[in-house]
Amino acid sequence: MKSSELLQLPNLDGFRLSDGYSLELFHGLMGYFPAIIAANDKAFVCLSKSTIEKAIALLPKRRFKINKWLYLLNEKEKVAFRCESIGNLWEIGRELESMFLLDQGDIVGMKSGDLQWAPGLVSDDMSAKEFKKTLEFALSHVQ
Repeated sequence: MKSSELLQLPNLDGFRLSDGYSLELFHGLMGYFPAIIAANDKAFVCLSKSTIEKAIALLPKRRFKINKWLYLLNEKEKVAFRCESIGNLWEIGRELESMFLLDQGDIVGMKSGDLQWAPGLVSDDMSAKEFKKTLEFALSHVQ
């Protein structure tokens, strides 16, 4: 779901604002390389520190940072949108893609490889397998 679709809903029953945690690769460049769910390439957010720590344990070892943001989320639908601060206003970007709301129950059945880092950032802390996947990703987007 894109945020533009969210704005078309007749009401926001079931949605609430909450702090949440997400993960992304640490780098000094412009770009966003989040932790994603391998099965659907979707970025995720967790509502508790303990859940995000369990997610970290499932990811390949790379330099990362934990982000704490405000999210508009629906726990039943397992969907979250990051809110951005603009001065004293909060906004959700019009074409922002939703994130999956990952909870303790989802993590219980996961194993190594079910979570991964989004491809695209080459660094000295990635495995040969991750490097190959990043190159294949780049080649698949060449026209």
